Amino acid sequence: MGKSIGIIETYGAVGCYVAADTALKAASVNMISKELVSAGLVTITLEGDVGSVYAAVEAAVEAVKRLEIAVTGHVIPRLSDEVMDMIEPKKDESKLANLNDEPIKNESKSPELNVNEIVRFEDKDYFVFKKGGIDRLKVVQLRRLARELQIDSMDRGKIKFANKSELLSAIRKSKGGK
Repeated sequence: MGKSIGIIETYGAVGCYVAADTALKAASVNMISKELVSAGLVTITLEGDVGSVYAAVEAAVEAVKRLEIAVTGHVIPRLSDEVMDMIEPKKDESKLANLNDEPIKNESKSPELNVNEIVRFEDKDYFVFKKGGIDRLKVVQLRRLARELQIDSMDRGKIKFANKSELLSAIRKSKGGK
């Protein structure tokens, strides 16, 4: 059996930040994750000893309720290790690649597709085909990147009105993807 966790769900950035700030100031707890679930619903997960987690969650819920934002909180005391692994999976450090390290060997079944394809944009490197790469850019940034790459399938007018999925698809296609 491990530590206890507290889970706070609320809507929007304001509710999220107020809940996290209040919880972390109210008791000796650590925030282990913040996830955007869907449609503006945000889940914050805290860990610590049982009493601290109860105090932090209670304070956070009350603070967000004062803002008249929907919020709910729950504490799971003495969380089992298996459930903790669901919340915070252990990372296999051997498979993590830093952009400055040597590229990982292409383990995909299609040898012509370089899964480690990187584009440089605004002095940062972004993976083209991996989650957390170019898909984390905003639409405005993707439009600038598409113009810089001079994508054949989209002229400036199409780029100007393209949505995020169209831009991602066109950039990936220009780099040899589907």
